[in-house]
Amino acid sequence: MRAKRIAANLRVAGIEAAKGFYTDFLGLGTEEFNLGRVARFTAPDTGVNIQLVTGDATAPEDSVISVHTDDVDGAFDEARKTRLRDCAPPHHGGVGRPQLPGPGA
Repeated sequence: MRAKRIAANLRVAGIEAAKGFYTDFLGLGTEEFNLGRVARFTAPDTGVNIQLVTGDATAPEDSVISVHTDDVDGAFDEARKTRLRDCAPPHHGGVGRPQLPGPGA
Protein backbone atom coordinates (compact mmCIF):
# COMPACT_ATOMS: atom_id res chain seq x y z
CA MET A 1 0.00 0.00 0.00
CA ARG A 2 1.15 3.52 -0.72
CA ALA A 3 -0.20 6.31 1.48
CA LYS A 4 -0.89 9.57 -0.38
CA ARG A 5 -1.83 11.45 2.76
CA ILE A 6 -2.27 10.76 6.46
CA ALA A 7 -4.57 12.94 8.57
CA ALA A 8 -4.62 12.94 12.35
CA ASN A 9 -8.11 12.62 13.83
CA LEU A 10 -8.88 14.60 16.96
CA ARG A 11 -11.62 13.13 19.19
CA VAL A 12 -14.26 15.65 20.28
CA ALA A 13 -17.53 15.22 22.18
CA GLY A 14 -19.50 16.67 19.26
CA ILE A 15 -18.55 18.08 15.86
CA GLU A 16 -21.00 20.99 15.95
CA ALA A 17 -20.05 21.95 19.52
CA ALA A 18 -16.32 22.00 18.68
CA LYS A 19 -16.62 23.55 15.23
CA GLY A 20 -16.56 27.22 16.31
CA PHE A 21 -13.18 26.98 18.02
CA TYR A 22 -11.50 25.52 14.96
CA THR A 23 -13.26 27.65 12.35
CA ASP A 24 -13.37 30.99 14.17
CA PHE A 25 -10.43 31.04 16.59
CA LEU A 26 -7.94 28.99 14.55
CA GLY A 27 -9.16 30.23 11.16
CA LEU A 28 -9.89 26.82 9.67
CA GLY A 29 -12.91 28.30 7.93
CA THR A 30 -13.40 25.86 5.04
CA GLU A 31 -15.49 22.83 5.95
CA GLU A 32 -14.26 20.27 3.42
CA PHE A 33 -16.77 17.67 4.55
CA ASN A 34 -18.94 16.81 7.53
CA LEU A 35 -20.40 13.32 7.86
CA GLY A 36 -21.69 13.90 11.38
CA ARG A 37 -19.13 11.54 12.93
CA VAL A 38 -16.09 13.00 11.12
CA ALA A 39 -15.43 16.43 9.62
CA ARG A 40 -12.42 18.24 8.16
CA PHE A 41 -11.79 21.97 8.56
CA THR A 42 -9.10 23.77 6.55
CA ALA A 43 -7.52 27.23 6.49
CA PRO A 44 -8.19 28.54 2.97
CA ASP A 45 -4.94 30.52 2.74
CA THR A 46 -2.48 27.90 4.08
CA GLY A 47 -4.14 24.53 3.62
CA VAL A 48 -3.57 23.67 7.30
CA ASN A 49 -6.37 21.38 8.44
CA ILE A 50 -7.70 19.20 11.20
CA GLN A 51 -10.09 16.29 11.17
CA LEU A 52 -12.52 15.98 14.07
CA VAL A 53 -14.13 12.66 15.00
CA THR A 54 -16.84 11.79 17.47
CA GLY A 55 -18.21 8.48 18.69
CA ASP A 56 -19.13 6.05 15.93
CA ALA A 57 -21.55 3.37 17.10
CA THR A 58 -20.65 1.18 14.11
CA ALA A 59 -16.93 0.97 14.95
CA PRO A 60 -15.28 -0.79 17.90
CA GLU A 61 -13.28 2.38 18.65
CA ASP A 62 -12.72 5.82 17.17
CA SER A 63 -9.96 6.22 14.59
CA VAL A 64 -6.82 8.18 15.39
CA ILE A 65 -5.60 8.60 11.80
CA SER A 66 -7.10 8.51 8.34
CA VAL A 67 -4.91 7.12 5.57
CA HIS A 68 -5.63 8.19 1.99
CA THR A 69 -4.55 5.90 -0.83
CA ASP A 70 -5.20 5.50 -4.55
CA ASP A 71 -6.27 1.88 -4.08
CA VAL A 72 -8.57 1.45 -1.07
CA ASP A 73 -9.59 -2.08 -2.06
CA GLY A 74 -5.97 -3.17 -2.59
CA ALA A 75 -4.89 -1.64 0.70
CA PHE A 76 -7.79 -3.36 2.46
CA ASP A 77 -6.83 -6.74 0.94
CA GLU A 78 -3.16 -6.28 1.87
CA ALA A 79 -3.97 -5.25 5.42
CA ARG A 80 -6.43 -8.10 5.86
CA LYS A 81 -3.73 -10.60 4.88
CA THR A 82 -1.34 -9.17 7.44
CA ARG A 83 -2.81 -7.54 10.54
CA LEU A 84 -6.33 -6.18 10.12
CA ARG A 85 -8.92 -6.92 12.81
CA ASP A 86 -12.62 -6.26 13.31
CA CYS A 87 -13.05 -4.75 9.89
CA ALA A 88 -15.75 -4.19 7.35
CA PRO A 89 -15.02 -3.92 3.64
CA PRO A 90 -14.57 -0.43 2.19
CA HIS A 91 -17.80 1.48 1.68
CA HIS A 92 -19.21 2.42 -1.70
CA GLY A 93 -17.17 5.22 -3.20
CA GLY A 94 -13.86 3.90 -1.88
CA VAL A 95 -14.26 5.06 1.69
CA GLY A 96 -13.15 2.41 4.15
CA ARG A 97 -12.99 2.32 7.92
CA PRO A 98 -11.00 -0.79 8.77
CA GLN A 99 -9.45 -0.95 12.23
CA LEU A 100 -5.72 -1.52 11.88
CA PRO A 101 -3.64 -1.75 15.05
CA GLY A 102 -0.25 -0.11 14.83
CA PRO A 103 3.02 -1.74 15.87
CA GLY A 104 2.99 -2.79 19.52
CA ALA A 105 -0.81 -2.61 19.78
